[in-house]
Amino acid sequence: MIHSHRTLVPLKYPPHVVALGSLYVAALLSSFEQPASPPRPRYHSSHELAAMLSKGGRWERDFQANVEDLEGLFSSYSLAHYYSQFLI
Repeated sequence: MIHSHRTLVPLKYPPHVVALGSLYVAALLSSFEQPASPPRPRYHSSHELAAMLSKGGRWERDFQANVEDLEGLFSSYSLAHYYSQFLI
């Protein structure tokens, strides 16, 4: 994550959860005010990825992470981004 060095994220979560959280944040940010992509086989749009990661499911077992961790990462990223504006 861009500002993870300004938070406790690397200490609270293992690297694979931080990587998955980065994908979640990227999917959320890229899906704002964007129309949904037309469906394509073997492809997930940012809307679909954000929706899938915001709910529990098989991915939690496959990636050994959970929705609460991703939400915690997103809130940590949001706070770090907010406070970084004042550090310049």
